[in-house]
Amino acid sequence: MDIETAVQTDADAQARLDLAAVHRPLARHGWGDVIVNYAAMRFCNRVGCHDYEGLTDSFDERERIVAALGKNRALIMRHHGITMVGETAREAFSLMKEFVRAARIQLQMEATGAELLEIPPEVCERVAAQYEQHDRGRASAEWPVYLRQLDAVDPGYRN
Repeated sequence: MDIETAVQTDADAQARLDLAAVHRPLARHGWGDVIVNYAAMRFCNRVGCHDYEGLTDSFDERERIVAALGKNRALIMRHHGITMVGETAREAFSLMKEFVRAARIQLQMEATGAELLEIPPEVCERVAAQYEQHDRGRASAEWPVYLRQLDAVDPGYRN
């Protein structure tokens, strides 16, 4: 883990004592303000954004990152990457998988050039609230499969 990842992970952990896991791969997908697909609705009004300020090799930026995350489980670090937090590693991983899927669908729809129909904000908000309850325990069945895959690649991650 490099110093930037360590500072970012520490910032997330300090901000949200209810969280035990932070998942932060580098981003390749975009995210817009207009929701046009069902997969993105779970994140409606639940994504923080933080402008990239350069390498995070000091703790000065921590408070701004913490404020940008707020009570959300997703944080877009503009021009840098996505941070997903959860009460467990399983939850953070599962939410990241869903976030990337939603972004991929959104980009594929935008790439068609067709007029996109925005999902009404009240529908998005209702669905997001439903998912807050539904996401508890998410990925219970698939998590052991991912752990076996990790064990095959490098069992040292458990230490």
